[in-house]
Amino acid sequence: MPNAPSSLIKSSEPDARWLRVSEDRRFLVRADGAPFSWFADTAWEIFHRLDREDAAYYLEKRTEQGFTLIQSVVLAEFEGIRQPNAYGDCALVKEDPTRLNEAYFRHVDWIVEKANRLGLVVGMLPTWGDKVGKTHGNGPKIFTKTKNGNGSGFRGC
Repeated sequence: MPNAPSSLIKSSEPDARWLRVSEDRRFLVRADGAPFSWFADTAWEIFHRLDREDAAYYLEKRTEQGFTLIQSVVLAEFEGIRQPNAYGDCALVKEDPTRLNEAYFRHVDWIVEKANRLGLVVGMLPTWGDKVGKTHGNGPKIFTKTKNGNGSGFRGC
């Protein structure tokens, strides 16, 4: 499963938290066939704004409230490229999408793994449109043919 955290990829057994399309192609179900209800909260900037303690509190609270999915974005909309996360790490080295900052993505992995341990699915958006073209966000536009047009580098989550 390409979107699973690396710790889940190591197992040859499908994890019950993985989602797939049902046999009749009308619903999302868990790997074991159990129905999945998309009861989501949006925490778009969880990777960018929260430290681990605050992220854990947020995820635990959402679990208690019955949410099943947390929607988030890796490259945050508001200064998500230029402003570091709670630990002082930017997502990219020198705003280059072919140079990921491993420390930033270890924090992303920690949050995703914490959510998974609590039974939550993370619906992850790789980036906002302002990083690709002109939209309502403040960019910068970093995904261009020069920087990512040959299929190398950052491909999303």
